Amino acid sequence: MAELFEEDAVLTKTRCGKQMEIFSEMLDYEYVAKCSCLDTLKSILKALKCGEYGRYPHLEKTVADKIISMLPEKEKNRIQAMRSIVPDDVVKNEKGSLVDWMEGLSCEHEPVKKHGNESQKFTASE
Repeated sequence: MAELFEEDAVLTKTRCGKQMEIFSEMLDYEYVAKCSCLDTLKSILKALKCGEYGRYPHLEKTVADKIISMLPEKEKNRIQAMRSIVPDDVVKNEKGSLVDWMEGLSCEHEPVKKHGNESQKFTASE
């Protein structure tokens, strides 16, 4: 039975386009903690997300966090900003600002103002 798992691998492509085999032994917290190869970690994450070996959300998050920790600061900040959730009060404030801006358009921009009101799907009170 162990031979089945040794030969069973998921092929994923690295950044360079090379194919990398991911074995079930690589899908382990200890392996991930010791791994320092970004391409290998990205391949492991792809294998986990495709579900070939089952679904392990906590391990996926662990691998993703390890990958993020290895990235340059600029990339790390960009990813963390994309993962963050904007508070409801900020969304409400920005929607209100957009409505105020549209209402403040001058008469010469009437077609733009009219079109904006037709396609508007939110109100300032949301």
